[in-house]
Amino acid sequence: MFHPKLYLFYNDSKDWGLIIGSANFTGAAFMENTEAVISLNAKDGDNAGVYDEALSLINRSWQGAEAFDSIKLSDYRRMWERQKGKLSALGGKYGKGKGKPLHKVAVVTMTWPEFFQKLSKSKTHSPQNGLKVLGIAEDCFRRLDKRDGSFNDLTELERKSVAGTLSYEQSMAAHKVDMRWFGSMTGAGMFNSAIINKNNDVSAALDEVPLTGEVTEAHFQKFIAHFKKVPKYGIATGTRLLAMKRPDYFVCLGSKNKSKLCEDFGLVESRITLEGYWDEICGRIQESIWWNAAEPKGKLDSAIWKRRAAFLDVLYYEE
Repeated sequence: MFHPKLYLFYNDSKDWGLIIGSANFTGAAFMENTEAVISLNAKDGDNAGVYDEALSLINRSWQGAEAFDSIKLSDYRRMWERQKGKLSALGGKYGKGKGKPLHKVAVVTMTWPEFFQKLSKSKTHSPQNGLKVLGIAEDCFRRLDKRDGSFNDLTELERKSVAGTLSYEQSMAAHKVDMRWFGSMTGAGMFNSAIINKNNDVSAALDEVPLTGEVTEAHFQKFIAHFKKVPKYGIATGTRLLAMKRPDYFVCLGSKNKSKLCEDFGLVESRITLEGYWDEICGRIQESIWWNAAEPKGKLDSAIWKRRAAFLDVLYYEE
């Protein structure tokens, strides 16, 4: 990397000024930022040779430099677009929202053992019940995948189980576990109707999310393109479906966990939308130490690790 900042202003060897320091050649660097620089000039004592050395460095650098044409600029821009999110993340910025820097968010800096231990101490949610709920949803999606089917090919009971619209009594009768885990959607009337009536946009949206492998922003944006056509669509209903199909990438954001999660991440709860969910929530999840940890060997913690993002609901759930 070529990183020094050196500015030489001169008429001749007896009339010159030199600035060396951290400031880039920008208005912000010289007028707004906190920078550290030193200024030398021809009138300073004990500066013999400074002018010649500075000019020599500039000339050597110029001679050893490489022309930067429009093709290289285009290549550089593509790489910058790919990498700039990482720089923003370090400052706590994802998408349009500004939050806490990552190192100040406790859940982001947790190791996997710390994350797992915190889950195990939950007084309201047992990991076993959570795994059972996710297992029921995963079984539905696996069966669809084998026959190249869509969400609307499931029975009404299965669709409502995945969507979280079953009542407690219906859940216990059908599955012996409360399917409202990871987000209850029983109060979302329009969404419930869409699930019962086999809304094509719900089904098409879920088809855009792969059952295995990496989930990318492109997959998410295709999901959004369909799901935003669903009447009264929202972040709770959308993320419930995403968390059921890919619990390793998504957590359902609902009324029982959104407030506490946003507080921890330094986000304004009222500004969190489904459209911004990938940048502002998934971006932080995917930078977390526990999310990037290797799969553990224990049976229970391995099972949770494979569905780890969804289990954030347990950490932030409030009765």
